[in-house]
Amino acid sequence: MLTVSTSFVEKTRICGRRLVLLNRHAISARRGLMVSGLPGTGKTSAIAQLGRAHELLDRARHPKVSDRIPVL
Repeated sequence: MLTVSTSFVEKTRICGRRLVLLNRHAISARRGLMVSGLPGTGKTSAIAQLGRAHELLDRARHPKVSDRIPVL
């Protein structure tokens, strides 16, 4: 199943990616992401796409490691 890349999905993905980069070396006070909106706006799909994008970037960064599990 394909997910349409709406502006909401893109905004969530970009914001999440920035937070991952900001939190990469943080020891405490990590920043979080809260996704809210009306029912049917694609919140779950946006978060799933954020996780998918993060996993694909992690796999590209570490291509020879098969047992790595990226966590968001």
